[in-house]
Amino acid sequence: MIIENTLYCKEIQHQQKPIIAVCLNKDCQAASGLCISCFPKHTNHNDDLQTIDVIRQKLEEQIQYMKQSYQFCEEIIQMMNLIKLEITKIIQYILSTQRISNHEDINKVKQILIASKNSQLNTSIAIKTQAELKKAKEILNDLKIAMEFSQSNLTDGEYQEFQECLKQANQVYIQGKYQHAKDLFSYCLTLDPININCKWRIGMCLKMSGLYEQAIQIFDQIIQDNPNYVEAICHKADTLRLQGKYEEALQYFDRTLSLDEKNFIALSYKGETLRKMQRFAESLIFFEKALVINPKNAVTLFGKGDSLRCQRKYDESLSALNQGELIDPKNALIQYSKGYTLKAKGQIQQAIECFQKCIAINPQYKNQLEKEIESLKN
Repeated sequence: MIIENTLYCKEIQHQQKPIIAVCLNKDCQAASGLCISCFPKHTNHNDDLQTIDVIRQKLEEQIQYMKQSYQFCEEIIQMMNLIKLEITKIIQYILSTQRISNHEDINKVKQILIASKNSQLNTSIAIKTQAELKKAKEILNDLKIAMEFSQSNLTDGEYQEFQECLKQANQVYIQGKYQHAKDLFSYCLTLDPININCKWRIGMCLKMSGLYEQAIQIFDQIIQDNPNYVEAICHKADTLRLQGKYEEALQYFDRTLSLDEKNFIALSYKGETLRKMQRFAESLIFFEKALVINPKNAVTLFGKGDSLRCQRKYDESLSALNQGELIDPKNALIQYSKGYTLKAKGQIQQAIECFQKCIAINPQYKNQLEKEIESLKN
């Protein structure tokens, strides 16, 4: 922090005087670091001025609080997993009594429904859960502030340089200039070596450049230091998928979903992995879950449509593929799958048009689809 090396006051007339305190008043516009000559500027909020030793103590208290919060989250996760397990058992029990094939089943149904009525009146579990969730949200808000400590060892100039470089790196990444973006994220990491997001972004640049083994090495480093870092786990899974290592990819997608059951990327690309493995019924389950979160994702709609095509559910397939085409008319895979779906339905001219669109969008399909078009014309 500010204290490892002697820092001097930012005020020009005070430059040779060391900083001895910090102003914690949120409305104060003066410099946060104070030398002895700065105190008169802060007379209206003296109680907010803290010495360096006190600041150190407050940071140590913050660390202890974060450790307690981490333990609290672990306990909540364990509690929720136990609740989910019990709910699953109850569902199975109810399913077993649904047939009502004998008098014992009738007695079981009576017990279930009476218990259900009583539980609806007793909302103590719901109240406790809401209280715990409220506490969890408070911790999350605290974490947003605590994350800023990642750059706490940077000087003012280094912090500004870091932010400017990070902004540029993100812009270049969005433009698809992954090597340039990787270089910028790497430089950010030299300024702030413990910034996990920058390290993850380097892994993403490598993944998007097709350097899958190098990307996995980065993701593994992050996971080793931060076993619950969801983005690293999820994109390791997706990198394994891109390598065709489907079984291993599924393991990491499952690990992602155990930490974040509504992670769109994990749901969608687990569906895609299962589609590649020709496990179409299972793939549809995950495509549907992903589409609940983001119903306008063309890639997921393609996956759903193509899985339905492979199950010979051609009308349902076309419905999903048409939705995807409206969102992304230049998606070659949608045109490819739609062409084969229309061919299966005997709609030859429309199939040919889709194949031609696919070739126009992505010429890599030219050899295969030109032969297909020729055979359809004959």
